[in-house]
Amino acid sequence: MSFRPLLLLVLLAPLLAGCERPAGAVANQGEQSASATDSAATDSAATEGETIEQPAGTTAAKVLDEMVAAYQGAETYYDNAEYCERHVYQADGVEVLPPPHVMSVAFRRPNCVRIQRNVPAGDGPGLEATVACDGERYRAFISDLADQSLDRAAAETLGYDNLMPDEIVARVLTPVPLENLYPQLDLLVSTKSAPPKLLAETTAKLLTAAEHNGVKCQRVELSRAGQAWVLWIDQDNHLLRRLDMPTADVRAALDPSGNLKELALWIDFRDATIGTPLADSAFAAEFPASAKPTEKLIAPGAETDTSEPVDLRAIKAQAAEELNKLRTKADEQKPEVTEP
Repeated sequence: MSFRPLLLLVLLAPLLAGCERPAGAVANQGEQSASATDSAATDSAATEGETIEQPAGTTAAKVLDEMVAAYQGAETYYDNAEYCERHVYQADGVEVLPPPHVMSVAFRRPNCVRIQRNVPAGDGPGLEATVACDGERYRAFISDLADQSLDRAAAETLGYDNLMPDEIVARVLTPVPLENLYPQLDLLVSTKSAPPKLLAETTAKLLTAAEHNGVKCQRVELSRAGQAWVLWIDQDNHLLRRLDMPTADVRAALDPSGNLKELALWIDFRDATIGTPLADSAFAAEFPASAKPTEKLIAPGAETDTSEPVDLRAIKAQAAEELNKLRTKADEQKPEVTEP
């Protein structure tokens, strides 16, 4: 049984892009200029559609407040979110769009949730991870641990402390802070006393409004520590439609030789909807019969009779090896320079 090092840009982008920070509120919201040196808007074709007119009185603070209120007040939420990548090599200028990673969410208060994460792999089976909590039982399955499935009592209310109650589930579904891969969940479980972590210690700047997949969106740039995220927020229902991610740290880690001419990373919240009744079947678990239910998932090599944290040194070593392979491949593709 393998437990792969999930060494894909879907992990490295948010991992490298400011995953450590103290809690706090958005700083200096409104019309202040972001000082970010790595703008997500620049590297990810921020204005994919024609710009549209801003409603009177629009400010960054107002747009963000409306977004937070929409998620915190939503009784139900559903999407078919995808984590997307686009890159162009310097050598040939060819645009590459790898298959997106599924990051879908269904949510019903107070304690029903379904989280799906499918990561395709070009050289073998991809990763599939599912959480399904029907309000009575919290269940989870990870394809790399096919002989077991998590099965434990559900909490009365979902929050930051129990959304990922198992260590392995948390590391696979959210190997970086929740808000960096599942910002919609961050917004949904946030409260007035525990505000969204997505907005913590950031400076907000209102950008021009634009369309995304035919939806009119307000765009707000959040900057933190020299990096920037761009939120595309539906003008009508105030839901996130797209989140552009910063790429400078990803470039530094994966492309130190500068083989990439362009790189863009973003989350597309397809079909994002609030208030629509969700049937109980939306939160049902359908796992392989070979997956034995357990209250705690165990990674290969971990002792089943201990509560010590799983030792991930071997996984990290494999990840480092795969990263070196990627760097070597990138260097091999770099065109040779002949001396005059």
